Amino acid sequence: MKGPAANDPLKPAPTQNGLLVKIVITNSPAYYVGIHEGDLLTSLAGEQLATADQFFDVVSRNAGQKVALVLIGVSLTILAVFNK
Repeated sequence: MKGPAANDPLKPAPTQNGLLVKIVITNSPAYYVGIHEGDLLTSLAGEQLATADQFFDVVSRNAGQKVALVLIGVSLTILAVFNK
């Protein structure tokens, strides 16, 4: 899947805090919930995201639960289930 174009007005500002999605693997959980390259993940399960390690820690602690994933790029909140 392709993310927003470089000149897309919805593309997050470089100063926005979060994790920039660089790649989305076809048929992955991210692919199926509509995450795109260029989206900015800002929080997961109510925790602000600053590092990839933090993201994976939050995923691990919430495995099997429905959690809110907030991202900028397509302007929506996604509820996703993470399983170990």
